[in-house]
Amino acid sequence: MENFFKILFSSTFLPVFNYLADISKFVSHPREYFNIVSAEKPIEIARRFIIYAVGFNILAICLIGVTNEYASGLFKIPHRLFGIIILDFIWGLFTIPSLVLTGKSSKNKAGLKESFIYCLTFRFCYLLVPIIFYSFFLLTENYLFALIRGITSYLYLVCFFLFFPLWFSSGIKNRILSVVLSFVSGALTIFLFGYLLLSFPSNLELIKKITLIYDPIGSEVNVVNSEINKYPSFKFLEFQILHNLLSDSISNAQKMPNGRVVVSLKQIKNLEIQWNVRKVSSKQEFEDQLLQISNYSNSSKYLTTKKFLRLKEDEIKLGLNTIIYLDDCFNELHSNTLSYRRFLDKYSKFQKKATEYQDKQIEFLSAIIEFTKVLNKFMHFGLIII
Repeated sequence: MENFFKILFSSTFLPVFNYLADISKFVSHPREYFNIVSAEKPIEIARRFIIYAVGFNILAICLIGVTNEYASGLFKIPHRLFGIIILDFIWGLFTIPSLVLTGKSSKNKAGLKESFIYCLTFRFCYLLVPIIFYSFFLLTENYLFALIRGITSYLYLVCFFLFFPLWFSSGIKNRILSVVLSFVSGALTIFLFGYLLLSFPSNLELIKKITLIYDPIGSEVNVVNSEINKYPSFKFLEFQILHNLLSDSISNAQKMPNGRVVVSLKQIKNLEIQWNVRKVSSKQEFEDQLLQISNYSNSSKYLTTKKFLRLKEDEIKLGLNTIIYLDDCFNELHSNTLSYRRFLDKYSKFQKKATEYQDKQIEFLSAIIEFTKVLNKFMHFGLIII
């Protein structure tokens, strides 16, 4: 521990604190910051930005690493975070020619060195803002943070092309011309960068996932929802058809003075054949869905997905219960001691369960529709991609 503090406060390590203190000058007094860094030797500049890079990545990993997406631990480095950093670094290389062009047009004649310093420092200083809201979004799964993350991501891009000409220009006319040139060259850079990404269609899915506006929560919900709804559910309409068939059988049955009902064997047999076919297939589908939901619930990363899975699980369980109650009704019809009152009691229980099942179906579909509306609205304004 004593050696650690000796190294920390040694003459070779103390400049690190100065580097970190200079970050505040980049925000408050940018020209002073550029004068300090530009006067340094290339090896000193390289050392400075290595320190910035290490500090930035440690902060970013701490922010993203503690979210529920990476619940395996802080020390497992998130691959998506590194993807964001690498993609932003490549983007930074693309923007340097644009910055040099803008800098040459300014009165202070900022060149390649100033452009390089600005590009790296701006990234280390301001990219953390959307990453912070990205981590809040993943941690809370609240789409308010996704909204703020999307807005700050675009603000980061706009400010990147805005601050450089403003800092290196003087006079209203020169600043306006420099800002216009910066945005025109920036738009061309964005176009070329986008064209480069589109030239690798096989990697588009991977590239999409490492952008700042990617929504892993909405993507997971969409995939899981499409999979669990592949099975044709036992719709309420099918129960209603069976209800009509049973009602007709009861109304046509011979009622005895003692309250017993005599139903013809032919009617019972026809009803049983129809019911047994539906019961076996639907029960198997329900059980397969429950197994699938259990598997997805164990593998899902997000609470939003698990919430929808719980709703679907409740719906399926009600469907299985409804089948049991309806089966009791058929068993009563097949009973040698058939009681009309007993049958109506069982049938009323079935109807209650069937209604609960339908309500649970509506609840699940309503929740999915509302969630999809939010996703579509965010995607319409380019705030998320899935």
